[in-house]
Amino acid sequence: MTKGNIVLLTTPSRESHSKRRQFAAAARELGLEVRNSPDARTEAVIPCSDYRAVDAAVLCQQHGVPGSTPMAARIATHKSLAYRFLESRGLRTLGWQAPLTDADLLAGMRRPVIVKPDLGSGSFSRYPWGYRVFASARALRDWLRRNGLLQGFLDYQQSPRADVGRFLLMEYVPSPVYGVACLIGDRGVAVYDTHTMKMMPDSMVVERILFGERHADEGFARQVARAFAALGMRRTVFYVQCVARRGRLYAIDFNLRPGTLFDLAVAGAGVRFHTPALAYLLGREPAERVRFPRYFGVRRMNAPLQPGRREVTFGAGAIPLMSELHYDPSRPYDAGHALPVFAVRCSGWRDFDRRAEAVIAGTVLNRVRQAGRR
Repeated sequence: MTKGNIVLLTTPSRESHSKRRQFAAAARELGLEVRNSPDARTEAVIPCSDYRAVDAAVLCQQHGVPGSTPMAARIATHKSLAYRFLESRGLRTLGWQAPLTDADLLAGMRRPVIVKPDLGSGSFSRYPWGYRVFASARALRDWLRRNGLLQGFLDYQQSPRADVGRFLLMEYVPSPVYGVACLIGDRGVAVYDTHTMKMMPDSMVVERILFGERHADEGFARQVARAFAALGMRRTVFYVQCVARRGRLYAIDFNLRPGTLFDLAVAGAGVRFHTPALAYLLGREPAERVRFPRYFGVRRMNAPLQPGRREVTFGAGAIPLMSELHYDPSRPYDAGHALPVFAVRCSGWRDFDRRAEAVIAGTVLNRVRQAGRR
């Protein structure tokens, strides 16, 4: 009898291929094959990157595979559409705008804003204004003008890249980022992870993640996930990132794959995720929540980026997560693999930071010599 199968869609990034490996191993454990395109026995098309989510939904529709509708996937992967959708459902959003003209910047938001692309997520931008924080829309305009970038920004906004979209200005809230990660299956929404993230100084790169941390208002993120399930999201990861203002959460980003560093955290914590998650998405088993040890802290070390390969020897007490480093300046979207990452078991933020600093104090980075070079 021919086996059932799943289709996994990737991009060239290391992160995307890591997720493919994890889901492929889970499929084999469940007795499923992995194909590059759907056939009559395909049970799911899973995007291993947000950039492939709409492709996955279109393939599901074309081949009669249970999955998200293209409309739902399109809305979930466009921040501006997702914000409009939440507003239409009475769910909280921060102030935002999509400036198209100089007048839009002059008359725009008068509070601190962060500039981010409509499509995709992360901390890397090909454009110098991306992921920067300014005191207001006018302050952004002044910065662009001083740096000779104003016309370039306005030209870009009129004709944006298809894989990036226009840049949005969103109200900036200086808060840690709270993550609530869900599985949307045929039977409903199941939360599998909650955590808090803190960024590197003056950067949008994640420095610390405390898994197992919960927020009193995390029910809001569950409402967001249920709203997207009602819209047509199916058999998918749905990861909501929020910031907190006066104790209430506001959704700022949405991912349709597990978060960055999540695969490493799963391995380091010794918990099962991908196999029970895939079984839930396919309707084979009820939800099995991944229970990270409370607490489990993941730390990315801040170090100068150096082209080539390096190896890391971590200090005592570390659970190594990324000790073989690779940095290729031509692939800046993979810069997350150029910095050391480790984990520690802890009892909360203060204990996490104390243990992490002790590890860093004893950590050594060594350059790897390439064969044939002296």
